[in-house]
Amino acid sequence: MTRSIQLPFPPSGDIAIFGRDLMEDGSEPMGIMLKDIIWDTDRQVFFAKTYLDDGSCPLTMVPQELRRHHEKGWRFGSYVDLYGNPEYKDPPPSEPSSPIPNPSRRDLRENNDSDEMLKWKPERRSRYFNAVFGAFIRCLAESFEISTAVAMERTGVYFDEHEVKGTPWKRPPDEVLHWDEIREQFFKTSSRGQMSWRKKLIGKYHSLQALTNAL
Repeated sequence: MTRSIQLPFPPSGDIAIFGRDLMEDGSEPMGIMLKDIIWDTDRQVFFAKTYLDDGSCPLTMVPQELRRHHEKGWRFGSYVDLYGNPEYKDPPPSEPSSPIPNPSRRDLRENNDSDEMLKWKPERRSRYFNAVFGAFIRCLAESFEISTAVAMERTGVYFDEHEVKGTPWKRPPDEVLHWDEIREQFFKTSSRGQMSWRKKLIGKYHSLQALTNAL
């Protein structure tokens, strides 16, 4: 997501920015750190990146969390969208014609076992959970993390890197090893095949923006 703010001084990587119109109120002004600050001489503006990490947010509540940011002035997209050769840019994203399911009360509960449900087969999960899961597959494909997106698509589950690596004392379960093997096999396909997978996954699932706008 992106947004514009006006500062009374040139930004630097040594400061964090805080404001009620930027982020949720907290017990103290933690702020957001500015990274990779760039001065654009053509547009006469500074660009920067920042990161908001909320590892405690259940998967099914991500669209709701994005909506809160949208209400505070954040918008989907990136300043990077302004740059690059138009010939090599993706066409404007489209959405599948299938309807977006409504979230249930359980889906919007803060303690809804989302982390564990990532390892469940799709038939055990709610339709809304699977819609958000699909949106993350699309997001990964758009970001060229296609191997992980393909593993999620083919198995219907997700494992993080800690689960994939295991420990010196414990070998990862076969299901995890199979999931990781799909990722490894993906890199043996041709570039055309990889891009074909990317196009397929982007076209198959609703975007996080669409799920957020539907709330």
